[in-house]
Amino acid sequence: MKPRLSGPIRLGILLSATWIVITLLAYFLVIWLHPNAVTRHIPWAFSWLPTGEEFLAGKDISTSPDASPVVYALSLLPIVVGWLVFFVIPRSIRWVIEGFRNS
Repeated sequence: MKPRLSGPIRLGILLSATWIVITLLAYFLVIWLHPNAVTRHIPWAFSWLPTGEEFLAGKDISTSPDASPVVYALSLLPIVVGWLVFFVIPRSIRWVIEGFRNS
């Protein structure tokens, strides 16, 4: 017998994959479409991008700090929190309660 995934787990997997795709697309589309407007409002998320005169001068982005920590935080942190809140913590509580019922 193959173990089957329940409906809520399948929904969680689908929502997690969708969230990752949407956040990555949104992050890089915002950079591509309107870099200066966004970097003024949330500079911490785009601090690795060259701005203003640096951008016009053709500053080499490869020498800038990597964007990966920001991208990872925006795309993975909500997924981890969601799985903990909606799956791991409730299952753990039920598991402990079952242990007291069986004894």
